[in-house]
Order: sequence, then structure tokens, then C-alpha cells
Amino acid sequence: MKKAIPILIIAAGLIILLYPKISAYYTGVKQLEVMRQWQYESAELNDADKEESADKDKNIEGILIIEKINLQLPIFYGFTSENMRYGAAMFAGSAKPGQSGNCAIAAHRNHAYGVMFNRLDEVQKGDIIKVKTTSREYTYKVFDKLYVKPDDTSVLSAGGNVK
Repeated sequence: MKKAIPILIIAAGLIILLYPKISAYYTGVKQLEVMRQWQYESAELNDADKEESADKDKNIEGILIIEKINLQLPIFYGFTSENMRYGAAMFAGSAKPGQSGNCAIAAHRNHAYGVMFNRLDEVQKGDIIKVKTTSREYTYKVFDKLYVKPDDTSVLSAGGNVK
């Protein structure tokens, strides 16, 4: 019994040390699985179906790509804890990619859910951000960088003719 207690303490310590790595690995695997499934299903659609599918209310809106920081994330529709756990989430009331207005996309910046937006601060004016949907790929150029508090929703309401 005396030998079991130190072994249990060492095992518990190893689990605590390895948990962040295992969690990040699992999240990465889940993200890749979701993106591959979406790409597979998107490839099977013909052009008419792609246009129709792009307008439907579905869970996955597309893939967010920021090459400068080596980021590819699935974009889920709606801010839910499940969506935010495995990728970026699009605010349900915001404009969709290609539409006029602000397209609000959020993701975690901590290590609990992988890297996601951890390196977002490296993105500068002039950098390119892409959003790939079933119907096309949208390319955006960063023209400004703002830091807002979590309760500041003013950035969600832009003029209707702003793209």
C-alpha cells in the first residue's frame, strides 16, 4: 500500500502535465475531421446546388484561412460552446461572407481548446484573410485593427453598404 500512493501521485502528475497536449491534439483532429467532411460534401455538389446550399441555414458556413499565421479553422454558424470548442463561430445576426456589413467570427485564444486565434495579434494591415464557402472563396484584406472589450458590440453594426 505504501508503494501505491507514490505511484498514484506520479500518475496523477503525469496526467495533469499531459492533459493540455492531449486536449490540443484531440481538438486538432476533430477540426481536421470536420473540415475534410465539409470539403468532401462540398465537392459532391454541382454548381446549382452550391448556390442553393450557400443560402441555407446550416451549421458549417465554411473554412477560415489566414496563411500568415498558418491557420485553417471550420466556421460554425452560431456561438455555442460546442461550436467554439472545435473551431470559429459566426455570430448569427451578422452578415455572411460576401454580403454587405460586418461578418462577425470569433474563436478562443487560449490553450484549453488548441491554438485557434492565439496568433491573431500577428495579423497586420494589408494581410489577407480568406473564407471558403461551398459556393466560392472570398478574399479580404485587413485595413484596420481594433481591440474591443467583450461587451462592446458596436463593431457588429456597420452600414448596410459596407463590404
